[in-house]
Amino acid sequence: MALNRPKTSNPTAAQSAQFLNSNNKFFNIKDGQTALLRFLPPPGDAPSIFFPVTNHHGMKKDDGVGKAALACLQNHGVATTGRKCLVCDVLNYLKETDEDLFDEVKKDSAARTRYYTQVLNAQMGKDERNKPIVLGWSRPVLIQWSKTAQEDLQFILDKMDENGDDRFFDIESGQGIYVSRKGGGLDTKYTPERSSVKVSLDTIRPTWGDEFIEDIYKTVGLTIFDRDVQLQYMQRSYPKLPWQEILAALGIED
Repeated sequence: MALNRPKTSNPTAAQSAQFLNSNNKFFNIKDGQTALLRFLPPPGDAPSIFFPVTNHHGMKKDDGVGKAALACLQNHGVATTGRKCLVCDVLNYLKETDEDLFDEVKKDSAARTRYYTQVLNAQMGKDERNKPIVLGWSRPVLIQWSKTAQEDLQFILDKMDENGDDRFFDIESGQGIYVSRKGGGLDTKYTPERSSVKVSLDTIRPTWGDEFIEDIYKTVGLTIFDRDVQLQYMQRSYPKLPWQEILAALGIED
């Protein structure tokens, strides 16, 4: 079954120019809408167009008011931080010792993974017959996907490989992907569909290479702290936890 095509508009020249040249680095498909996206190839030696970002959310900042997200060291740890995540260790301890406290803390701080891709977003308009047309393509922007949405997009790529077709992010012969969204929060559902119109990135936006986002993790603000700093955030965010017991169990000196 074909998807409902994008809701269309008839923007002015000024509105179109603002959209096509906006410096906004992120894009989000709204509930009930369909976007036409042209996925860009991965930067550098990256093995995939999907960039997983795993964060522990809900941590209090130094001011005690703002919220921070800490990168999970199990997924993003480096040589200087180690790959053993303090937040995960605390959650595992609570899971084994106090189910109620575990349920309370994990609501905000359990690790959650989202997947980012770099895309061009089509601006849709209408022709003289009131038919939808592509007016132009935005600068490269990042869009965030759930695990399910990432798997659906990967499924399309796998099928293209099986059929010997060009991948949809190929520079010369890639194609746009229609993605519709329904729902919000945990109930959000994205449905992708190939447009089957192959065209070079250089044709639809000749400046895309100059605007290409080289460091996706930097752009999304991935914050990687070592275990000592993670502990500071955890103790500030959850002061009522039995920290003396937790630290002893984890072999950490108070």
